[in-house]
Amino acid sequence: MKKVILLFVSCLFIFTSCSKAETDNYKTITLFEAYQKFKDSAYEWNTDAKLVHITSVDETTSKNDGNEGKRKVWTAIFYSDSNKQSIVLSINDGKMTELTVTSEEIAEDQLIDKINPFFDSDEALKYAQKNYNLQLGKQWALGYNYTLYKNNSKTILCVIGEDSYGYVTKVYFDFDSGKCLSAERMVPTGGNLMNESQILIDDGFVIDADISPNYKYDNTIAVNHIVKPMSSTAFYEVKISTDKGTTWNNYTFDEPVVKIKFSDNCTLQIITSSNMYKLTTNKLILLKSFSEIIDADILGNNIAILTKDIL
Repeated sequence: MKKVILLFVSCLFIFTSCSKAETDNYKTITLFEAYQKFKDSAYEWNTDAKLVHITSVDETTSKNDGNEGKRKVWTAIFYSDSNKQSIVLSINDGKMTELTVTSEEIAEDQLIDKINPFFDSDEALKYAQKNYNLQLGKQWALGYNYTLYKNNSKTILCVIGEDSYGYVTKVYFDFDSGKCLSAERMVPTGGNLMNESQILIDDGFVIDADISPNYKYDNTIAVNHIVKPMSSTAFYEVKISTDKGTTWNNYTFDEPVVKIKFSDNCTLQIITSSNMYKLTTNKLILLKSFSEIIDADILGNNIAILTKDIL
């Protein structure tokens, strides 16, 4: 009896280990591995099916971040010219799902007949990390993401992440040759194209500005702006210059600045989303705190604040 139990337990252990190994193998796959799985299902749907595009999908509940060029969740669109239909397929942890079939017409020059296996998302990521310092996405896209599509007769692999400043960055490759074509970062004020030797500089978005009532004599300017806007490392800053903008003193805040304005006595009033400050002789002084400030205005030496607090 003990031998039977031992044999059963041993078989159960082997079965469990094999099942776990199989699950682990499916956990993350490269873009080309995803294509191979998609292709089989697409051909079962229609033998003339051709690929339109493949893209990885963010996983908000998973620690999988697309490192090593692999993701767990992928979607793909295949098109059949014979019945003028497209099918959307999804792979999640190795399980194939048919999402939808739609009737439409897609031009032949947008279809990918076949792709070569010698270049894949893992190699593309290594190149992007080495040459463009591509980092994990934290805001607009989580981790590294990958998409494959046709453009101007070329099959393009795009690797998406962030640069060292937190801006969404895309690196493009010719998937057939493995050659890097270009790279760009999504900044709000120009300079989108990158190259491998470019030194990136801080970017800013001005929200508000004011000059001292005594500007003719003190040459003082104040600027309220967001540093590295639209990035995961964005922060709020008020800049003060007393020499017409040649040099600046910076005051950083961890919450949005609602309003800045000089009072009649040349003191700069700063209203954030929950605090009221004044800046005088280069000293930032907290005057009062609120749970939330909705709006504010400053007229002369008077400050009006709209807040959710009951006073």
